[in-house]
Amino acid sequence: MRVIHAEINIDEILEVSRKHKVSLTGYFVSVYLFSLQKIFNSHEEKSRKRRRKVLRIEVPVNMRSKYPSRTMRNFSLFVLPEIDVRLGTYTFEEILKSVHHQLQISTDIKQISRFLSSNVSYEKLLIVRVMPLFIKKIVTAAIYRKLASKRWTGMVTNLGVVTLPGEMEEMVDSIELIPTPPNRKVKAGCALLSYKDKLRICFCNITQSTELERQIFRHLSDAGIHVKILNNN
Repeated sequence: MRVIHAEINIDEILEVSRKHKVSLTGYFVSVYLFSLQKIFNSHEEKSRKRRRKVLRIEVPVNMRSKYPSRTMRNFSLFVLPEIDVRLGTYTFEEILKSVHHQLQISTDIKQISRFLSSNVSYEKLLIVRVMPLFIKKIVTAAIYRKLASKRWTGMVTNLGVVTLPGEMEEMVDSIELIPTPPNRKVKAGCALLSYKDKLRICFCNITQSTELERQIFRHLSDAGIHVKILNNN
């Protein structure tokens, strides 16, 4: 597994995002999808036919801002903004507009409530309630490997702004988040975290190519955002 860390000024990417009238997450996911489309189109036609025709990004959503909770357990859902490359090549502006509206619709409180109700209905089934926990874990893992992970091409998680108490902040120079390790179906993932005036970007990738990272960093640089590569492990 290869890990690439980068750092950009938070104000620079916020300025570009606001210019396009989208959120920071929406802007970065759009750059991610646009870069994936470039890589897809760069392959020969025979190779493209064997690849998935829908490019889709998993974006976790922090549910605490929607449903306030004191639980310390993971409390998140995810949305899946996508583009269908069978319909042709998208401009970056088209992807921006599509991702923005997909994120807005998917994170609407009514849509989330419908999704939660659907999940809870499965948990109330008698066969699920009486099933031993160790069997549930095996079944859930198998479903994820066979079905769920096939649904998306990559993952972008934005933890948002992290703050520390004043006495701690003086001793902490930077914070970063390493995303969930990729698997054979989803070979790359990215995590964002804002601390002080910097946005840390961390890629995990199990492919031999660094084309995805290079395309994303090049796009950000072309937009006037200064990208500093910290290390490449």
